[in-house]
Amino acid sequence: HIHEMDNLEESLALEEYSLWISFFSLKKLYILGFNIFDYDKSSEIDQKEILHIITATGELLGKPCEMQNAKMLAKKILDTCDKKRNGKITREEFIQG
Repeated sequence: HIHEMDNLEESLALEEYSLWISFFSLKKLYILGFNIFDYDKSSEIDQKEILHIITATGELLGKPCEMQNAKMLAKKILDTCDKKRNGKITREEFIQG
């Protein structure tokens, strides 16, 4: 039974390590995404930057977004992520979603 406990402990340690790695990898992806949105490097994302990403992505995909629809989507993203309600999204707010 002692051998089974060692295997269980090793298995749990591996699972915890895998979760830890997954969490930090995911956080790095969020930070990368934030840095892409924050093209003026102000450490905050505003509605103009969100709109820029939406329209640029549509153009890259060959499916341009109508400006009115892009503005509505940008506002929805800002309203969802801007927890401080100051018109800007910080890195922490972006990661929290």
